[in-house]
Order: sequence, then C-alpha cells, then structure tokens
Amino acid sequence: AEKYIPYQLSEVVVDSYLIGDGQDERGKKITKGILAVCKKDAIRAVIEACREVEAPLAIIDAPPLALINAFQFNYPESINEVVGLLHVGHSACNLSILLKGEPVFTREISFGGADMTQAIMKSLSLSAEQAEKRKLTFDWGSDSDIRPMIEQAIGYLGQEIKLSFNYFENHVAGAEAPAKVYVSGATSQLDRFQQTLSEQLGTAVADWNPLAKIEIDPKVDANRIERLKPGLAVCVGLALR
Repeated sequence: AEKYIPYQLSEVVVDSYLIGDGQDERGKKITKGILAVCKKDAIRAVIEACREVEAPLAIIDAPPLALINAFQFNYPESINEVVGLLHVGHSACNLSILLKGEPVFTREISFGGADMTQAIMKSLSLSAEQAEKRKLTFDWGSDSDIRPMIEQAIGYLGQEIKLSFNYFENHVAGAEAPAKVYVSGATSQLDRFQQTLSEQLGTAVADWNPLAKIEIDPKVDANRIERLKPGLAVCVGLALR
C-alpha cells in the first residue's frame, strides 16, 4: 500500500475492502478494491470527542464512503449511470464518482459552508452567528450585499469539480464525466445554489433523499427530520454500516 500513500505508514491507519473481480485494459482478470487511509491523529480526535460526550464508538468511517453507502442503499437503480456525489460539509466538500455502482474517484475539496460564513463576516463586519443566519436565509433576488460572495464561492467550487472531472476522464479507461451531480449538505440548499453550480459545470445538479428507503418511526418529529434531511447523508451512510 505504501506506494499509493503520501504519508509514512507509521503515521496512518490503513483499511481495505474488496469490491469484486474485473478486467484491466488488456483483458487480464484483476480483483478490485478500495484502499482507505486516515492519519492516526485524526482518528484519535474522533475517539476523544466520543469519550467527552460518553458516546459508545462502534466504527469510524471516511465521509465519502459513508455518503456512497447511503446513496447506493437509497438509489440502487443508479448502478447503470455515471454518478457524481457532492456533499457540501461545514469545513470541506466530498466529491465522489460512481461508475457502474463502483466508487472510482474520490476527492476532498478544502471548501465548506464555514468559508461562506467567514467571507460574509469579514465583508459586513458581522458576528459568526449573524453571518451564519444571513447565509442560511439568503435570498438571491434581495440579498445583493452577500450575493457576490455566494457566487464567488460557488464559482470556486465549480472550477474544482471541473478539474476533478477532467482528471477522472483522463485517468480512468472508458470514463466520461457524470451526466448528473447529486448534492447534499445544508449549504447545498441555499437559494439558487444548485442552479448556479449547474451553470458552472454544464451538468445537471439535483438533490437526493438519504431517507428515501428508510422508514421513519411515527414518534419522530417529521418536520424536524424534513429540515435536517439535506445534512443527514453522511450520518445515514455510517448508520447503515
């Protein structure tokens, strides 16, 4: 594994999962797998956070793999498509591409909802709480003071996704860019976020429901679940493990 990892093996935890048999470019039989690597410091931080709140820890997963797990569970018919999955998190975005149901490309983009909030704070001299509220209630038509910051952020994200698509097409045999990108995360619900990103990419961008095939207990507040749903994709994927 060492030749695929940009760190010393002593610094990381390595895990793997076999997907199944396939063929390489010459028709030779190969076994496909996923290699997952995480720095030990990051894992220790998760363990300590769970200890502080006295939460029993059963498994630690990588966000992109949890996201893929949730999507495949809820949308099994997507196996015949080239699918892009984008989760806009608080501090980073996770981008994955599925080819015939298999994850063939994953990348973390160092950009998240917090970066938008920070830009609004600096520009308008607001507190973090005020800036976050302005972001979450953003209206494209009336909030002209923060619209340039939102546009710039989405523009940056679009450029990074395009670079990823180009890399994917040039390095995976017979690959083509996804015809559709499915988005999740609370920031992806901002007014005109999906439409603006779609214009940047020249590709359809749409929501997906991480609870599409999951039965909700009647005791659970349905309205609260509906509000939280866009941000539950990674959580659902981890829970499904």
